Amino acid sequence: MNHKVTRIIEQEICDRYAKKLRQPMFLAVGYFKDYDAISYSRNLNIEIKFEAKARQTHNFAFEVSYRGKPSGLASTRAKKWVHVVPLDERRMNCYEFDVETLRKRLRDVPSLWAGDRKASEIKLLPFLEATRMRTDQFEINIDWTLYQPYWK
Repeated sequence: MNHKVTRIIEQEICDRYAKKLRQPMFLAVGYFKDYDAISYSRNLNIEIKFEAKARQTHNFAFEVSYRGKPSGLASTRAKKWVHVVPLDERRMNCYEFDVETLRKRLRDVPSLWAGDRKASEIKLLPFLEATRMRTDQFEINIDWTLYQPYWK
């Protein structure tokens, strides 16, 4: 996914949390492995991941290592995990999970290898089970025309 598109989606999610919490949310700038966003009070930090194939595979994929090093769910310091599943070009379903609950549930799930050169170790969680485990679910709707002036 295009980095600019990713950042816009992350910002939309942060805006949603800022309204919900009634305090600013900040996105990490550049590479920061601990989490993607944090609240002004530091009471909430979130990891945001995109799952383009969840609707086709009926699974959520959680990366736990990359090239033998902990990553994704295994390395994040976030309290909440937000999995973004596109519905169409504008609308996305967002599923919020408690990170520790996810780690416990996936601990005994067999690993699969995926991605470029099978370098990512992932664990799959069936979509229906994931929807039962979620702590929140919301939809974001992005009007891409608002961002076109920035892509010249």
